[in-house]
This record gives sequence, structure tokens and C-alpha cells, in this order.
Amino acid sequence: MPEAPERIRLLAHQFDALVENLNECQSLKKRKQLLQRMKVLIDEIDELVLSTVRGDEQDTSVSSPADQPKAES
Repeated sequence: MPEAPERIRLLAHQFDALVENLNECQSLKKRKQLLQRMKVLIDEIDELVLSTVRGDEQDTSVSSPADQPKAES
């Protein structure tokens, strides 16, 4: 599986394609399907962003000030 930033870019590209299709679509049923697919993509992008942020927070919390080397005077 691609790394989160690459996966987010891929999903964003798919989302843009759906927006273009939605703008051109006249069928109410098809528009509804496109909107449902857009919601799925938004949820997936949101989850990837949140997991990336959580991972960054865990990385920074792992190195606490006690673990940092002290500067010599």
C-alpha cells in the first residue's frame, strides 16, 4: 500500500474526477451514486489524515524532555 501522503493524493485525484462527473451528470440517480462515492473518499482521506497526525503526535511524545540530552554550560 502506498504511504499516506501518496494515498491521499491518489484519493484526491479520484475525488476531482468525481466532481467533474458530477458537474456533467444529469441523472439524479447517477448524481446520488457519485455523491455517495465522494463521501466514501472523504471519509477515507479524513482517516488517513487523522492517522498521520496521530502518528506525528506519537513520534513527538516518544522523545520526552527527560530523554533529550542536556546542554552543557
